[in-house]
Amino acid sequence: MARVRKVTLKDILSVVLTIAAIVAACAVVVSISKDKTKTISSTAFARGAIDSNGEFYESETQLYTKEMFECQGLTITLDFEAKLEYEVFYYAEKDSYIGSTGTLTKDYSKDDTFPEARYARIVLTPELKEGEDKIHFWEILEYAKNVEISVNKKQSFEPPAEETTSDSAE
Repeated sequence: MARVRKVTLKDILSVVLTIAAIVAACAVVVSISKDKTKTISSTAFARGAIDSNGEFYESETQLYTKEMFECQGLTITLDFEAKLEYEVFYYAEKDSYIGSTGTLTKDYSKDDTFPEARYARIVLTPELKEGEDKIHFWEILEYAKNVEISVNKKQSFEPPAEETTSDSAE
């Protein structure tokens, strides 16, 4: 004789909760994979700055992204209460400086101004706390967290086609 097991309310709830947990986990994975941008961490900043030639120089009152990052889809959002200026420096290749945006104080999205730009660095010039004359190493993250930097997760850079001119008169 086969023994029939009695199904209890506890068994049913256990199965329902397991299924709900699996569905929730799948939803989280799908949500994360749909995100088309990635954020440049505030830990990417260090003390220093970049000059008008795109070269590093030491500064105790400014922060810069130490490593270049690919900049397709670049957007920069300032915290509502941020007291800082910033500048974006663009590069075609690792050592090939193109130009910069100039000083910015509002949110920014990369447009067609630097179509040949593959990489970027950002320099922050925060308003220092009263009585301070430099940014201390423990304050770097505090200042850098005032800026959210995101780029396309998938960087598909195609350099612009060079315009060719044809001379018909020889």
